[in-house]
Amino acid sequence: MKAILVLLLVVFAQGAFSQTNIWEQMSDFGGGPRASAVGFSIGPKGYILTGGSNTEVTNDLWEYDTLTNNWTQKTSFPGNPRESAVAFSIGDKGYIGTGMDWSGNFYTDFWEYDPLTDTWTQKADFSGGARYGAVGFSANGNGYIGAGTNGTSKNDFWEYDPALNTWSTITSLPALARYGAFAFSINEKGYIGGGIGSTGVLNDFWEYNPVLNTWTQKADVVAPSASYASSFSIGSTGFVHTFSGSNFGKYEQASNIWLMIADLEISRNRAVGFSIGDYGYIGTGQNGSGRRADFWRYTPCSDYSVATITIDGPTEFCEGGSVVLTASEGVSYMWWNSETTQSITVTNSGMYAVIITDSCGVATSEPVEITVFPAPAVPEITQFDSLLTSSAAEGNQWFFEGEIIVGANGQDLVATLIGAYSVEVTNLDGCTSSASFDYNGNPNYQAVPVCLVTVDSLSENNIVVWDKSLTPAVDTFVILRETSTDVYQPIGKVPYDSLSQYIDTVRTLYFPNTGDPNSGTYRYKMQCIDSYGVYSPLSAYHNTLFLYDDAGVFTLLQKYEIEGGENPVSSYVLMRDDLSNGNWHEVGSVAGTQNFIIDPDYSVYLSTSSWRVKTIWSINCTPEYKTPGDYNTSLSNIYNYATSSFTELEKPGNLEIFPNPFSNETVIKLKDNTEGATLVIYNSVGTQVRKLEAVSGKDIKLNRDNLVDGIYLIRLSEGNRLIASGKIIIE
Repeated sequence: MKAILVLLLVVFAQGAFSQTNIWEQMSDFGGGPRASAVGFSIGPKGYILTGGSNTEVTNDLWEYDTLTNNWTQKTSFPGNPRESAVAFSIGDKGYIGTGMDWSGNFYTDFWEYDPLTDTWTQKADFSGGARYGAVGFSANGNGYIGAGTNGTSKNDFWEYDPALNTWSTITSLPALARYGAFAFSINEKGYIGGGIGSTGVLNDFWEYNPVLNTWTQKADVVAPSASYASSFSIGSTGFVHTFSGSNFGKYEQASNIWLMIADLEISRNRAVGFSIGDYGYIGTGQNGSGRRADFWRYTPCSDYSVATITIDGPTEFCEGGSVVLTASEGVSYMWWNSETTQSITVTNSGMYAVIITDSCGVATSEPVEITVFPAPAVPEITQFDSLLTSSAAEGNQWFFEGEIIVGANGQDLVATLIGAYSVEVTNLDGCTSSASFDYNGNPNYQAVPVCLVTVDSLSENNIVVWDKSLTPAVDTFVILRETSTDVYQPIGKVPYDSLSQYIDTVRTLYFPNTGDPNSGTYRYKMQCIDSYGVYSPLSAYHNTLFLYDDAGVFTLLQKYEIEGGENPVSSYVLMRDDLSNGNWHEVGSVAGTQNFIIDPDYSVYLSTSSWRVKTIWSINCTPEYKTPGDYNTSLSNIYNYATSSFTELEKPGNLEIFPNPFSNETVIKLKDNTEGATLVIYNSVGTQVRKLEAVSGKDIKLNRDNLVDGIYLIRLSEGNRLIASGKIIIE
């Protein structure tokens, strides 16, 4: 059974759901506007009686028919007109008692209404004394009235036995005395909450067990301003409507949880509430607009809101990590950390729960505990010579260029290669932090400088020489050659105990960069390795001299240069071997700032001679040379028609190039017509820089496009047959 407290009544009934969690306005109450009335329901009918109208307190009784949505006036209540009474139903009878009139009279009389005969019968007066603003409910076949005020607030409770027509005192509410509270019953237990006490409006909520005669405090009411509220119950759920804010909440008996659900459009207090079947009803009451007669039906949700959290990732992780928490579907979300999106990214330790609001109410999830372990302090790497040291005393793991160094898990590491080192520190929680360090070599361990580079006497190989006396701690010397712009690759190693020179015979390793002195100029650098295997920085480069001929004007493709240093050459001397038999003599010289020298007797010796250039300078070092050789100057390649890679590929008479030199474009004129040929252009160091397929005709237009100034070799071939070649100069 159900009961109504103060201005309300709740009973059990059956019905069907249509749209859920909605309010629908029904026919206005037949008695007109009023507040502080009471009501109850019996079967498919609801009843509202007494209360204050706009002019007087009343005692009329009205019946609501849920099938016709109509109000019918019944036999008036025979007691004095009153408001703020208590009403409830037990079985097929309705009951009303207590209350007050507008003259300040309080009542104890108690009456029974029989809807079958439309008659009233007076019963035993309420034994607790006159009062108004009390609450009432029915449970276990009995009625209950308690709390209220007669000028002094009450917390006593009394039980009415309809079979004996007697009142008995029961355990008082173990909480503040109050009036204007609300009540309902669920599954033969009574519930009371809210009201006005000595501290103001209350929100505590209590359950009464008639079998044990005990009270148990339950979850506080979440709906605000729960004084003179209206309420009812449906099944195992209680509902309460309050005056302000979000005004409608529901209580789940099984979970002891309150949820806010669909608000009544026009809020009010001192209204009447009861349930019939699967519907709840609230009507009359008052608000800022005065007393009201409107009457509303509530259809509850078949399934109420449930809040859950989906966890995408671990709930325990290290600082810097995160986990994504996603709430179940809803309309709005409020996480315990005040975020309002459906998903949140958590990076800090704590308890995380979410309050979800949807069309059926508000639900709070079970909390999820997130634990974030602190990361170790970011290590600092310091360098002393080639020794790298982590600031972390333990938990270290060293890496080089992103790859783990197996076994390198101490605080110190000897750096053996130039490059990017890093250390990762792991603490007892398994959390890590790391730092990187660009190792450029031991600052007290510099590369030995190249003394000079030169071409050997037969113009077969380039030679690099150095002064090893400057680096007694070195174990090995590494020689590197530039294979593409600013990219140097090792071509050989020389132990410290050997003589301090290296002859470059490496031709195929970095093809087409061959190191052939007759193909172009080359740059060389050096690097040292100490006894720990530590590599020094690279030295400055030196470049070889490459000489070519243009009708007696002998030109150096690039002057001798030391990276980052001043020009070391005071003059270049042109040497000629008239019969190409090893007897060299000087035929001209120019300052070290120029790169071409003219042989005035070029035409006389063209068919028999060889030419090369040597430097005059003041380079001062004492390399230990191999025998034979006394390298105190740098020699270029030997130029003649037998050794030059440019001239041996040329086929004079097969093509003409005009203009040459050129800036933007030139025309290659062939002696014979060609069909589907391939034109390949090489730079001065033998690297292919362009390739044109399907070249046809006798006149071939060539644009410089992105080629830089310099000398280039062109080769024109059909299949495997070379048909023409020559030099072009772009300036």
